[in-house]
Amino acid sequence: AHTLVSQAEFLQGEALLREAIAAQRGTLGERHPDVAETMSELGGTLVIRGLYTDARCLLEETLSMQQELFGALHPSALRTEARLGVALGKLGDGAAAEERLLRILEETRKRSGDDHPA
Repeated sequence: AHTLVSQAEFLQGEALLREAIAAQRGTLGERHPDVAETMSELGGTLVIRGLYTDARCLLEETLSMQQELFGALHPSALRTEARLGVALGKLGDGAAAEERLLRILEETRKRSGDDHPA
């Protein structure tokens, strides 16, 4: 699915991501790190496709799960929150998007230093 999305085959990638989530949930359970990661990837794909409302809903659910599983500052949670920030910006909530994205940038700089290309 990731390869398809990276090759701009968004519809096929989305379908495979949805299949993967269903399979992972059946095997690993609803709240597993692998499920959350695939959900985040699907949310990012929905943003790319311009399905911002769907992306926002999925990414909010995913972020909540990742924050419970890993904590708010885990790289996976920050990546999902960045995707959510983009979706919020595209939906017209620039203030919320900016707040999230600036906080993520600050956290990344704290971890990696000011010279990191983030």
